Amino acid sequence: MKVLIFSDSHGNIRYMQCAIDIHYDCDYVLHLGDGASDADYLVIPKNAVYIGVRGNCDVYSDAPAELTESFGKVKTLLCHGHNYFVKSSLSAYEVHARALGVSVALYGHTHERHLEYRNGIYFFNPGSIGRQTSGRHSYGLMSISNGQVLLSHGEV
Repeated sequence: MKVLIFSDSHGNIRYMQCAIDIHYDCDYVLHLGDGASDADYLVIPKNAVYIGVRGNCDVYSDAPAELTESFGKVKTLLCHGHNYFVKSSLSAYEVHARALGVSVALYGHTHERHLEYRNGIYFFNPGSIGRQTSGRHSYGLMSISNGQVLLSHGEV
């Protein structure tokens, strides 16, 4: 299973579409907020499922603030991160993720890529596909095979 992960597109759909075109075999396309409605303008693979949550800039979005989804046997938390103050620390987000019993906690908001395995939970931020603070526009990939998770970053 292949999951394509975006965050913080802020209306810049060009780079999201570029990543989708590269990973057109993905099973899921996720958006972690601040551009949740940008998916309305994308050509998503027919067999892929889109799932999005809202961020602090998605004031008119009907998307949920967070979701817990299972990809295969991997229970995953999706949120933007601003409600857990992820720009300062992952501590509050870790407490929440642990209470939910997830294996992977995805978040955005910081516009910075991050991957950390902390006390049995993967914390993963794909960076910003729309407004990168340093480097190129980035996205995330989560590959799941036989219950094993591989998280990585890509650039366009």
